[in-house]
Amino acid sequence: MENKSKDNPLFSETSYRILKKAEPRLSAEEKRVMWTDIERRTTGKKRSVAHLRNWYVAASITLVLITVSIVVYQNSFTNIPYNRLSALVDIDTLRNTRLYFGDQQIELGEQVEIYCLPSSNQLEIKTAGNSSFKLSVPQDKEMYMQLAVPKNKRAQIVLADNSKIILREQSKFIFPFHFKKDKREVKLEGEATCRLRQISTNALSPKQTIWILVYWEQSFW
Repeated sequence: MENKSKDNPLFSETSYRILKKAEPRLSAEEKRVMWTDIERRTTGKKRSVAHLRNWYVAASITLVLITVSIVVYQNSFTNIPYNRLSALVDIDTLRNTRLYFGDQQIELGEQVEIYCLPSSNQLEIKTAGNSSFKLSVPQDKEMYMQLAVPKNKRAQIVLADNSKIILREQSKFIFPFHFKKDKREVKLEGEATCRLRQISTNALSPKQTIWILVYWEQSFW
């Protein structure tokens, strides 16, 4: 108050005395209550800011977990050989019969027969006119292949267990080059006639073959 009196010549000494008299006087208890209220309001704001920051951190961690889960799920999906191979081919736009294995794509003729020869790790491919050639297959127990047949064409494949599959037009057939002892699983998208060689459970009984017709998208064995 004294500084204002000196700096402002219009602020007279009389006015200063009047204001000083009218200035409220707080007791020690009132001052304590006032400071307590100020501290409560200040601390409350800090706690609100801290709570908001914690919420942002929790939301960020949740987002990271969701992103990681999506990535893991996508990787798992693409690692499934049947899904991965099937996604390589659009059967509606395919023009020629194709064989897919590993990183290779082989375009074949209108009439083709494929023979799996696991004992020598080879594929024998026969085309129209009885011409044939062999391809070496990498020695990989998890080697999967796909035979895709477009419209107005057919193909035949003899699997490692001598089962015969006659694949009809606009069909995809995915199969392992080597069969496991306890599992023989393939996937068909489309139509095929299959002569399946059954594995005998009795050493004294001969192996038998049966013919079945499968269509659309099926996994069998």
